[in-house]
Amino acid sequence: MILAKVIEYCKKHVVIPDGDGYSLSSMEEELRNWDAEFMKNMYKLTLFGLINMANYLNIKNLFDLSCQTIADMITCKL
Repeated sequence: MILAKVIEYCKKHVVIPDGDGYSLSSMEEELRNWDAEFMKNMYKLTLFGLINMANYLNIKNLFDLSCQTIADMITCKL
């Protein structure tokens, strides 16, 4: 389950060379929206598993996103 989530995240965040008609800012906005939807309604145990796996695999952006989601939960922002 957790590995599937990591793979899903990595597939979405793979770097694609320019020339596909997207501007960098629109791609970043699209990824931010996708990230928010990806983290929405995720179980806490899954989030902690994502933090551990992202740390182990050195996927900094996923690690940061998962930690921020937990921090937002703690401060009741979600």
